[in-house]
Order: sequence, then structure tokens, then C-alpha cells
Amino acid sequence: IKTMNESVFLTVDNIQLAMGKNRQLSFKYFDWDVNKKKVFRKGGKSYIVTPQALTWDDENYYLLAFDEDAKILKHFRVDKMTALFILEDKGSISGNTRFDTAQYSKKMFGMYGGVTKKVKLSCHNSLAGVFIDRFGLNSIITPTGDSFEIIVEAAISPVFLSWLMQFGEKVTVLSPESVKEEILTLAGKVIDANS
Repeated sequence: IKTMNESVFLTVDNIQLAMGKNRQLSFKYFDWDVNKKKVFRKGGKSYIVTPQALTWDDENYYLLAFDEDAKILKHFRVDKMTALFILEDKGSISGNTRFDTAQYSKKMFGMYGGVTKKVKLSCHNSLAGVFIDRFGLNSIITPTGDSFEIIVEAAISPVFLSWLMQFGEKVTVLSPESVKEEILTLAGKVIDANS
């Protein structure tokens, strides 16, 4: 554990150095299999990214970076990065580009990405604090008696849908229809798996 922690902090230092110098990073990224062996993504090919920010979520550091191959913003768990090198290239996104880490993190749930959508919800008034804490005071809230309607912007993932489901009948998805269908499909899979 001590060696792993030292490795993570060294990686964090190098990421911060790359961001300070506005340089790209190269690294390999892996997952663990059931035998506790590393399985490298992309067949072991290195990712080339332009780092944007470091964030902390659920006791892990994450790198938010622009993936130069996929041309999209991605997040990577720092402890799953290896063979990291700072490159001379500056990348296609300038380090001076304004990137709002706090706003990005509010949309993510457990750093599980997904297509970001505006979702309209009906929530019991007892949940006002929970939703304001999660999505901020700038959220559009409309009181409707014992409940309120709120429009949130979130990455639609099983983690987000499960987060909503934990509130049971106190939260209803009003729109879009695709998110209503996804939550019903997820609930059905959970029921089937436990039948």
C-alpha cells in the first residue's frame, strides 16, 4: 500500500507539472481482472491526452483530460495509470482554456461518464437540500405544493440512475423520455437478477 501511495503521489506531481507547463501526457491505463492481474485498455497502447484538471472523488484522484485520439474530455483514475511521460506537445486544447472543474464534477456521479442531458425531475420537498447540495444554488427549482420540479444537468449513467432510485417514490423523472426508459430498464434488470 505504501508503494502504491508513493506511486500515485509521484503521478499526481507529474500531472501537475505537465499542467503547469501546458504539456501533453502519455500513459498506459489498466483495469483489474478477477485474478487481480492488470488488463491494459486499448491493447496496451498509450493514451495521449491534454490534462485539464485533477479532482478527488470517492477516495481516488482523477485526471480530467482531453483525449487526443477520441477528441473528447475523459476522466482517468490516477492509480490505474502507468508508464506516464510528459511530452513536448501542447495539445489541441490550450492550458489557458477556462475549464470549470466544480461544474464538471457536479455532472458526474462517481466519475462514471455518460451522455450529459438536462433532466426534469419532480421531487418531494424533503429532498430540496439534497438536490441543492448536489447541483448547486443556481439550479432552477419550481415549487409545486408538497413537491418541487428541478432541471438538472447530469451524465446519464447507471450510477446517476441508481442515485435517483435510492429516493424511491420521492423522485419522478418527468423528461426526457429516454431517461425514463433507462431508469425503468435498470430497475427491471435489478428485479430480474434478484428474482
